[in-house]
Amino acid sequence: MSKPNYKAAYSEKLKDPRWQKKRLEILNRDDWTCQICGAKDRPLHAHHPQYSSEISNPWEYDDQQIITLCESCHSIEHECLHGAKEYLLISIVNAGFNTSEKMGMLSDMIDTMNMGRFKGNPSNDKEVFLSMVASYWENGTV
Repeated sequence: MSKPNYKAAYSEKLKDPRWQKKRLEILNRDDWTCQICGAKDRPLHAHHPQYSSEISNPWEYDDQQIITLCESCHSIEHECLHGAKEYLLISIVNAGFNTSEKMGMLSDMIDTMNMGRFKGNPSNDKEVFLSMVASYWENGTV
């Protein structure tokens, strides 16, 4: 039995008129400006800084959970920052601190990475990241 292709399914959802309407509302709210670099002359994307397993459709997110990013910043957000978070996670976990110290350091790291970058509440991203850490420890992956 093959695994469902979630990327393809999500890509289809982005064609839905409800998402297209929400996307235009977000771009308009942000004055058609990338919220990281301030670009107005590049292709713009409506980006979800954090995802929730409780929300299955992109148009169901609250407006404050979506921001406008230019194509370059969106790419960096997905590729570079994800890798940086993973590298920092592995470094902290392997650093020899006790669990309480590790969780405190990871919590501080997430707060610092999210500080002032997004209009929405970054707490969901923090919860997801910390649960990922707990999963690594439980499974002995790191």
